[in-house]
Amino acid sequence: MRMLALFSRTRGRNNRVERGVGARTGLLVLDIIGTGNTVRIGNHCRLSGRIVMRGDNQTVEIGPSTVFKGSYLLCSEGCEIRIGRHCLFSRGTEIRTTDAHSVIDAATGERLNRAGSVDIGGHVWMGVGALVSKGVRIAEDNIVAAGAFVNRSCLESQTVIAGAPARVTRRGVTWNRRLQDHFTWAEIDHWRLKKRSRPELQAQPSALEQPPDQKAPEVDLKRGSTP
Repeated sequence: MRMLALFSRTRGRNNRVERGVGARTGLLVLDIIGTGNTVRIGNHCRLSGRIVMRGDNQTVEIGPSTVFKGSYLLCSEGCEIRIGRHCLFSRGTEIRTTDAHSVIDAATGERLNRAGSVDIGGHVWMGVGALVSKGVRIAEDNIVAAGAFVNRSCLESQTVIAGAPARVTRRGVTWNRRLQDHFTWAEIDHWRLKKRSRPELQAQPSALEQPPDQKAPEVDLKRGSTP
């Protein structure tokens, strides 16, 4: 197993990383300020990019066999980010639970852009430069086109979501990491079949869900290595 991470900025207590079997982080920067935050990485993930957390008791959970190629995640204001299994995030993709600044109604003084958790289902491909904004849910088995700005939920599966702001531009499509002219049903549904037949690909439960003598692997954020 290869584990290489830069903990560029960590301040607070009881922040931890849990990683599954075979998880690899080519260059994953964790920037965490707060207390009781958890980054949970599923089995056989391959991740590079940056995860920023600001606040307390938040969770970023990444499902098994998901790949990041230079992605940016911002989890703040008491929210969570959950990403399903077998996702592929291309370079320059972003997920944000907050705009990081307030948009205010000038007449009432009310904040308009409130934060919200983000939930992305399994087998979602995000193209280069796509951004998923606060409070968005995306169903499993979808394609988010390059450069899309997704600021509303998409609860349909097998669609292409494109544009700024994004909308469904095509239905009845799926995707595969391989390049070939024709796919069998088994190849199309490979990620679903693995979910049923390979239980070892399931993300490890957190320490709270395991017996006391079987805690999930943790990384000491101050030292940047496992105990």
